[in-house]
Amino acid sequence: MQCPRCGLTNPEMATECDCRYDFQTGALAVGTSRALGFPRATLGERFAAHFIDSAVSCGGMILGTHIGTSLGVGAAPAVMMFVGYMLFSDGLGEGQSFGKKLVKIAVVDQSTGAPCTYGGSLLRNLVRMLGVFDWAFALGERRQRLGDKAANTIVVKLRA
Repeated sequence: MQCPRCGLTNPEMATECDCRYDFQTGALAVGTSRALGFPRATLGERFAAHFIDSAVSCGGMILGTHIGTSLGVGAAPAVMMFVGYMLFSDGLGEGQSFGKKLVKIAVVDQSTGAPCTYGGSLLRNLVRMLGVFDWAFALGERRQRLGDKAANTIVVKLRA
Protein backbone atom coordinates (compact mmCIF):
# COMPACT_ATOMS: atom_id res chain seq x y z
CA MET A 1 0.00 0.00 0.00
CA GLN A 2 1.44 3.37 -1.02
CA CYS A 3 1.14 6.30 1.37
CA PRO A 4 -0.84 9.17 -0.19
CA ARG A 5 1.15 11.68 1.88
CA CYS A 6 4.80 10.70 1.25
CA GLY A 7 4.60 7.99 -1.42
CA LEU A 8 6.39 5.33 0.69
CA THR A 9 5.33 1.76 -0.02
CA ASN A 10 4.09 0.10 3.17
CA PRO A 11 3.09 -3.49 3.98
CA GLU A 12 -0.61 -4.16 3.31
CA MET A 13 -1.23 -4.73 7.04
CA ALA A 14 0.34 -1.38 8.09
CA THR A 15 -1.92 0.96 10.01
CA GLU A 16 0.48 3.92 9.95
CA CYS A 17 3.21 5.08 7.56
CA ASP A 18 6.68 6.16 8.73
CA CYS A 19 5.63 9.75 7.95
CA ARG A 20 2.92 9.24 10.62
CA TYR A 21 0.03 9.18 8.15
CA ASP A 22 -2.71 7.02 9.68
CA PHE A 23 -4.25 4.82 6.97
CA GLN A 24 -7.43 4.22 8.99
CA THR A 25 -8.30 7.86 9.73
CA GLY A 26 -6.62 9.47 6.72
CA ALA A 27 -4.86 12.00 8.97
CA LEU A 28 -1.50 12.54 10.62
CA ALA A 29 -0.97 10.76 13.91
CA VAL A 30 -0.91 12.85 17.07
CA GLY A 31 2.53 14.20 18.04
CA THR A 32 3.86 14.53 14.51
CA SER A 33 6.92 16.76 14.45
CA ARG A 34 8.31 18.64 11.49
CA ALA A 35 11.01 15.95 11.20
CA LEU A 36 8.37 13.39 10.41
CA GLY A 37 7.35 15.38 7.35
CA PHE A 38 10.38 13.78 5.72
CA PRO A 39 10.28 10.09 4.77
CA ARG A 40 12.60 7.77 6.67
CA ALA A 41 15.90 6.85 5.06
CA THR A 42 16.01 3.33 3.67
CA LEU A 43 18.39 0.72 5.05
CA GLY A 44 20.29 0.88 1.76
CA GLU A 45 20.79 4.64 2.09
CA ARG A 46 21.89 4.27 5.69
CA PHE A 47 24.31 1.47 4.81
CA ALA A 48 25.76 3.48 1.89
CA ALA A 49 26.34 6.51 4.13
CA HIS A 50 27.93 4.34 6.83
CA PHE A 51 30.18 2.67 4.25
CA ILE A 52 31.34 6.07 2.92
CA ASP A 53 31.99 7.34 6.46
CA SER A 54 33.94 4.20 7.32
CA ALA A 55 36.03 4.49 4.16
CA VAL A 56 36.76 8.17 4.80
CA SER A 57 37.70 7.66 8.44
CA CYS A 58 39.74 4.49 7.83
CA GLY A 59 41.55 6.11 4.90
CA GLY A 60 42.25 9.14 7.05
CA MET A 61 43.51 6.94 9.86
CA ILE A 62 45.86 5.02 7.57
CA LEU A 63 47.21 8.20 6.01
CA GLY A 64 47.45 9.93 9.39
CA THR A 65 49.25 6.96 10.92
CA HIS A 66 51.77 6.94 8.08
CA ILE A 67 52.38 10.68 8.38
CA GLY A 68 52.48 10.54 12.21
CA THR A 69 54.97 7.70 12.17
CA SER A 70 57.12 9.54 9.62
CA LEU A 71 57.12 12.63 11.85
CA GLY A 72 57.89 10.58 14.95
CA VAL A 73 54.61 11.29 16.79
CA GLY A 74 53.15 7.83 16.25
CA ALA A 75 49.65 6.70 15.36
CA ALA A 76 47.77 8.05 18.40
CA PRO A 77 46.64 11.36 16.84
CA ALA A 78 45.28 9.59 13.75
CA VAL A 79 43.47 6.97 15.83
CA MET A 80 41.93 9.69 18.02
CA MET A 81 40.71 11.55 14.91
CA PHE A 82 39.20 8.30 13.54
CA VAL A 83 37.37 7.57 16.78
CA GLY A 84 36.28 11.20 17.15
CA TYR A 85 34.85 11.30 13.63
CA MET A 86 32.95 8.03 14.07
CA LEU A 87 31.46 9.17 17.39
CA PHE A 88 30.63 12.82 16.63
CA SER A 89 30.12 13.00 12.84
CA ASP A 90 26.30 12.92 12.99
CA GLY A 91 26.40 16.20 14.91
CA LEU A 92 28.14 18.00 12.03
CA GLY A 93 26.25 20.58 9.99
CA GLU A 94 22.59 19.72 9.75
CA GLY A 95 22.89 16.29 11.36
CA GLN A 96 24.94 14.99 8.48
CA SER A 97 28.24 13.17 8.44
CA PHE A 98 30.17 13.32 5.16
CA GLY A 99 28.54 10.06 4.00
CA LYS A 100 25.03 11.21 4.95
CA LYS A 101 25.55 14.48 3.09
CA LEU A 102 26.52 12.57 -0.09
CA VAL A 103 23.55 10.20 0.24
CA LYS A 104 21.21 13.13 1.12
CA ILE A 105 20.00 11.81 4.47
CA ALA A 106 20.25 13.35 7.95
CA VAL A 107 19.92 12.45 11.62
CA VAL A 108 17.28 14.53 13.39
CA ASP A 109 15.72 14.61 16.85
CA GLN A 110 12.57 12.53 16.72
CA SER A 111 10.59 14.96 18.90
CA THR A 112 11.65 18.36 17.59
CA GLY A 113 13.01 17.71 14.11
CA ALA A 114 16.19 19.60 15.02
CA PRO A 115 19.49 18.33 13.59
CA CYS A 116 21.34 15.81 15.75
CA THR A 117 23.63 17.36 18.35
CA TYR A 118 27.15 16.23 19.21
CA GLY A 119 25.76 14.68 22.41
CA GLY A 120 23.10 12.80 20.44
CA SER A 121 25.73 11.68 17.95
CA LEU A 122 27.95 10.39 20.75
CA LEU A 123 25.10 8.45 22.36
CA ARG A 124 23.78 6.89 19.16
CA ASN A 125 27.27 5.91 17.97
CA LEU A 126 28.48 4.49 21.29
CA VAL A 127 25.62 1.99 21.07
CA ARG A 128 26.97 0.99 17.63
CA MET A 129 29.56 -1.10 19.52
CA LEU A 130 26.80 -3.70 19.89
CA GLY A 131 27.32 -4.38 16.18
CA VAL A 132 24.78 -6.53 14.39
CA PHE A 133 22.51 -6.53 17.44
CA ASP A 134 22.23 -2.73 17.20
CA TRP A 135 21.59 -2.76 13.44
CA ALA A 136 19.01 -5.57 13.71
CA PHE A 137 16.63 -3.04 15.24
CA ALA A 138 16.84 -0.95 12.04
CA LEU A 139 14.85 -3.72 10.37
CA GLY A 140 11.83 -2.80 12.51
CA GLU A 141 8.82 -0.78 11.45
CA ARG A 142 10.31 2.56 12.58
CA ARG A 143 13.80 1.81 11.15
CA GLN A 144 15.58 2.86 14.35
CA ARG A 145 18.80 1.25 15.54
CA LEU A 146 19.16 0.90 19.29
CA GLY A 147 21.45 3.94 19.11
CA ASP A 148 18.64 5.95 17.50
CA LYS A 149 16.25 4.86 20.22
CA ALA A 150 18.75 5.81 22.95
CA ALA A 151 19.38 9.25 21.44
CA ASN A 152 15.72 9.79 20.39
CA THR A 153 16.75 10.30 16.76
CA ILE A 154 15.56 9.18 13.36
CA VAL A 155 17.34 9.18 10.00
CA VAL A 156 15.38 10.92 7.26
CA LYS A 157 15.68 11.52 3.52
CA LEU A 158 16.18 15.14 2.61
CA ARG A 159 14.37 16.81 -0.24
CA ALA A 160 16.51 17.77 -3.22
